[in-house]
Amino acid sequence: MAEKKPDNNIVLENVHLNLNTSAGRINILRGISLKIKSGESVAVIGPSGGGKTTLIMAIAGLEKISSGSLRVAGVETSELGEDDLAMLRRKNFGIVFQDFHLIPTMTALENVAIPLELAGASSDVAFSVSRNQLKSVGLGHRFDHYPSQLSGGEQQRVAIARAYASKPGILLADEPTGNLDGETGMKIMDLLFELHKDNETTMVLISHDNELADRCGRTITLADGKIKE
Repeated sequence: MAEKKPDNNIVLENVHLNLNTSAGRINILRGISLKIKSGESVAVIGPSGGGKTTLIMAIAGLEKISSGSLRVAGVETSELGEDDLAMLRRKNFGIVFQDFHLIPTMTALENVAIPLELAGASSDVAFSVSRNQLKSVGLGHRFDHYPSQLSGGEQQRVAIARAYASKPGILLADEPTGNLDGETGMKIMDLLFELHKDNETTMVLISHDNELADRCGRTITLADGKIKE
Protein backbone atom coordinates (compact mmCIF):
# COMPACT_ATOMS: atom_id res chain seq x y z
CA MET A 1 0.00 0.00 0.00
CA ALA A 2 1.43 3.36 -1.04
CA GLU A 3 2.24 5.77 1.77
CA LYS A 4 -0.29 8.58 1.98
CA LYS A 5 1.23 11.95 1.17
CA PRO A 6 0.79 14.71 3.76
CA ASP A 7 -1.90 17.32 3.20
CA ASN A 8 -0.03 20.54 2.52
CA ASN A 9 -2.88 22.16 0.61
CA ILE A 10 -3.78 25.80 1.17
CA VAL A 11 -7.44 26.65 0.53
CA LEU A 12 -9.03 30.10 0.80
CA GLU A 13 -12.74 30.65 0.21
CA ASN A 14 -14.14 34.18 0.00
CA VAL A 15 -11.52 35.51 2.42
CA HIS A 16 -11.82 39.13 3.56
CA LEU A 17 -9.34 40.88 5.81
CA ASN A 18 -10.14 44.35 7.14
CA LEU A 19 -8.16 46.65 9.40
CA ASN A 20 -9.74 49.34 11.53
CA THR A 21 -7.68 52.53 11.65
CA SER A 22 -8.20 56.07 12.87
CA ALA A 23 -9.07 56.94 9.28
CA GLY A 24 -11.70 54.21 9.11
CA ARG A 25 -11.82 50.61 7.96
CA ILE A 26 -9.38 49.47 5.28
CA ASN A 27 -10.29 46.45 3.13
CA ILE A 28 -6.98 44.73 2.41
CA LEU A 29 -8.18 41.35 1.11
CA ARG A 30 -11.50 41.36 -0.71
CA GLY A 31 -13.12 38.00 -1.33
CA ILE A 32 -10.04 35.89 -2.10
CA SER A 33 -10.80 32.33 -3.25
CA LEU A 34 -7.75 30.23 -4.04
CA LYS A 35 -6.48 26.65 -3.81
CA ILE A 36 -2.79 25.82 -3.77
CA LYS A 37 -2.15 22.08 -3.98
CA SER A 38 0.45 20.10 -2.05
CA GLY A 39 3.85 20.36 -3.70
CA GLU A 40 2.81 23.20 -6.00
CA SER A 41 4.88 26.34 -6.50
CA VAL A 42 2.83 29.52 -6.88
CA ALA A 43 4.06 33.07 -7.47
CA VAL A 44 1.99 36.02 -6.29
CA ILE A 45 2.69 39.22 -8.21
CA GLY A 46 1.06 42.62 -8.44
CA PRO A 47 1.55 46.28 -7.51
CA SER A 48 2.78 47.40 -4.09
CA GLY A 49 -0.06 47.80 -1.63
CA GLY A 50 -2.18 45.22 -3.44
CA GLY A 51 -2.31 42.81 -0.49
CA LYS A 52 0.44 40.32 -1.35
CA THR A 53 2.27 40.37 1.99
CA THR A 54 -1.03 40.42 3.88
CA LEU A 55 -2.08 37.29 1.97
CA ILE A 56 1.04 35.43 3.09
CA MET A 57 0.64 36.70 6.66
CA ALA A 58 -2.96 35.46 6.67
CA ILE A 59 -1.94 32.04 5.33
CA ALA A 60 0.68 31.79 8.10
CA GLY A 61 -1.85 32.82 10.74
CA LEU A 62 0.05 36.01 11.53
CA GLU A 63 -2.94 38.11 10.45
CA LYS A 64 -6.49 37.14 11.41
CA ILE A 65 -8.99 37.09 8.57
CA SER A 66 -12.25 39.01 9.05
CA SER A 67 -14.50 36.51 7.26
CA GLY A 68 -14.41 33.53 4.96
CA SER A 69 -12.60 30.20 5.25
CA LEU A 70 -8.85 29.58 5.33
CA ARG A 71 -7.65 25.98 5.58
CA VAL A 72 -4.02 24.95 5.85
CA ALA A 73 -3.03 21.28 5.93
CA GLY A 74 -6.69 20.41 6.50
CA VAL A 75 -7.06 22.77 9.48
CA GLU A 76 -9.49 25.71 9.53
CA THR A 77 -7.10 28.35 10.84
CA SER A 78 -9.74 31.04 11.34
CA GLU A 79 -11.06 29.01 14.27
CA LEU A 80 -7.71 28.66 16.07
CA GLY A 81 -6.39 30.71 18.98
CA GLU A 82 -2.89 32.20 19.08
CA ASP A 83 -1.27 29.19 20.79
CA ASP A 84 -2.71 26.73 18.28
CA LEU A 85 -1.72 28.99 15.38
CA ALA A 86 1.85 29.14 16.71
CA MET A 87 1.91 25.35 16.96
CA LEU A 88 0.59 25.04 13.39
CA ARG A 89 3.33 27.39 12.14
CA ARG A 90 6.07 25.44 13.92
CA LYS A 91 4.80 22.16 12.51
CA ASN A 92 3.90 23.13 8.95
CA PHE A 93 5.60 26.36 7.87
CA GLY A 94 8.97 27.69 6.87
CA ILE A 95 9.01 31.44 6.22
CA VAL A 96 11.67 33.47 4.41
CA PHE A 97 11.53 37.27 4.56
CA GLN A 98 13.13 39.99 2.45
CA ASP A 99 14.96 41.37 5.50
CA PHE A 100 16.33 37.99 6.68
CA HIS A 101 15.03 38.45 10.29
CA LEU A 102 18.17 36.98 11.87
CA ILE A 103 18.99 37.63 15.53
CA PRO A 104 22.15 39.82 15.44
CA THR A 105 23.56 38.56 18.75
CA MET A 106 23.41 34.91 17.67
CA THR A 107 25.72 33.02 15.34
CA ALA A 108 24.49 31.46 12.10
CA LEU A 109 24.30 28.09 13.85
CA GLU A 110 22.35 29.49 16.79
CA ASN A 111 19.92 31.32 14.49
CA VAL A 112 19.03 28.06 12.76
CA ALA A 113 18.87 26.05 15.99
CA ILE A 114 16.71 28.31 18.14
CA PRO A 115 13.33 27.59 16.45
CA LEU A 116 14.01 23.86 16.83
CA GLU A 117 14.77 24.28 20.52
CA LEU A 118 11.62 26.37 20.98
CA ALA A 119 9.68 23.53 19.34
CA GLY A 120 11.01 21.12 21.97
CA ALA A 121 14.15 19.62 20.40
CA SER A 122 17.13 19.04 22.67
CA SER A 123 20.15 21.26 22.12
CA ASP A 124 22.16 18.32 20.78
CA VAL A 125 19.51 17.48 18.19
CA ALA A 126 18.85 21.12 17.28
CA PHE A 127 22.52 21.89 16.69
CA SER A 128 23.12 18.66 14.78
CA VAL A 129 20.21 19.40 12.43
CA SER A 130 21.34 23.02 12.09
CA ARG A 131 24.88 22.04 11.10
CA ASN A 132 23.50 19.78 8.38
CA GLN A 133 21.13 22.50 7.15
CA LEU A 134 23.88 25.11 6.94
CA LYS A 135 26.08 22.66 5.05
CA SER A 136 23.20 22.01 2.63
CA VAL A 137 23.05 25.72 1.73
CA GLY A 138 26.83 26.03 1.35
CA LEU A 139 27.60 27.57 4.73
CA GLY A 140 29.42 24.75 6.48
CA HIS A 141 32.32 27.15 7.07
CA ARG A 142 30.15 29.86 8.66
CA PHE A 143 28.73 28.16 11.78
CA ASP A 144 30.24 30.62 14.25
CA HIS A 145 29.83 33.83 12.28
CA TYR A 146 27.35 36.52 13.31
CA PRO A 147 24.94 38.16 10.81
CA SER A 148 27.10 41.30 10.70
CA GLN A 149 30.00 39.14 9.49
CA LEU A 150 27.98 37.67 6.61
CA SER A 151 27.10 39.08 3.20
CA GLY A 152 23.46 39.65 2.27
CA GLY A 153 23.39 36.45 0.25
CA GLU A 154 24.90 34.48 3.13
CA GLN A 155 22.37 35.93 5.58
CA GLN A 156 19.53 34.84 3.30
CA ARG A 157 21.06 31.36 3.08
CA VAL A 158 21.01 31.20 6.88
CA ALA A 159 17.36 32.25 6.80
CA ILE A 160 16.58 29.52 4.26
CA ALA A 161 18.43 26.93 6.34
CA ARG A 162 16.36 28.02 9.34
CA ALA A 163 13.13 27.82 7.33
CA TYR A 164 13.85 24.25 6.20
CA ALA A 165 15.36 22.95 9.45
CA SER A 166 12.00 21.69 10.76
CA LYS A 167 11.20 20.02 7.40
CA PRO A 168 8.08 22.12 6.79
CA GLY A 169 5.45 21.07 4.29
CA ILE A 170 4.83 24.69 3.26
CA LEU A 171 7.34 27.44 2.46
CA LEU A 172 6.27 31.08 2.30
CA ALA A 173 8.80 33.46 0.73
CA ASP A 174 8.12 37.21 0.80
CA GLU A 175 10.42 38.98 -1.69
CA PRO A 176 13.37 36.73 -0.73
CA THR A 177 15.69 38.42 -3.24
CA GLY A 178 14.46 41.98 -2.69
CA ASN A 179 17.58 43.14 -0.81
CA LEU A 180 20.09 41.27 -2.98
CA ASP A 181 21.90 42.10 -6.21
CA GLY A 182 20.81 40.31 -9.37
CA GLU A 183 23.46 37.58 -9.42
CA THR A 184 23.14 36.80 -5.71
CA GLY A 185 19.36 36.85 -5.96
CA MET A 186 19.43 34.32 -8.79
CA LYS A 187 21.63 31.98 -6.72
CA ILE A 188 19.20 32.27 -3.81
CA MET A 189 16.25 31.43 -6.06
CA ASP A 190 18.15 28.46 -7.53
CA LEU A 191 18.61 27.23 -3.97
CA LEU A 192 14.95 27.76 -3.05
CA PHE A 193 13.68 25.89 -6.10
CA GLU A 194 16.17 23.07 -5.52
CA LEU A 195 14.96 22.66 -1.92
CA HIS A 196 11.32 22.96 -3.05
CA LYS A 197 11.83 20.11 -5.51
CA ASP A 198 13.89 17.89 -3.20
CA ASN A 199 11.45 18.27 -0.29
CA GLU A 200 8.21 18.38 -2.37
CA THR A 201 7.31 21.52 -0.45
CA THR A 202 4.28 23.64 -1.22
CA MET A 203 5.83 27.02 -2.03
CA VAL A 204 4.19 30.45 -2.20
CA LEU A 205 6.52 33.14 -3.51
CA ILE A 206 5.89 36.88 -3.53
CA SER A 207 7.98 38.73 -6.09
CA HIS A 208 8.04 41.84 -8.25
CA ASP A 209 10.36 39.98 -10.64
CA ASN A 210 8.40 38.40 -13.49
CA GLU A 211 11.39 36.25 -14.45
CA LEU A 212 11.41 34.66 -11.00
CA ALA A 213 7.63 34.30 -11.04
CA ASP A 214 7.83 32.45 -14.36
CA ARG A 215 9.87 29.72 -12.67
CA CYS A 216 6.86 28.79 -10.54
CA GLY A 217 4.24 26.36 -11.73
CA ARG A 218 1.54 29.02 -11.56
CA THR A 219 1.34 32.80 -11.23
CA ILE A 220 -1.42 34.78 -9.51
CA THR A 221 -1.85 38.54 -9.83
CA LEU A 222 -3.18 40.34 -6.76
CA ALA A 223 -4.28 43.98 -7.02
CA ASP A 224 -6.57 46.05 -4.79
CA GLY A 225 -7.00 43.03 -2.56
CA LYS A 226 -8.47 40.90 -5.35
CA ILE A 227 -7.16 38.18 -7.62
CA LYS A 228 -7.02 39.41 -11.20
CA GLU A 229 -7.77 36.76 -13.80
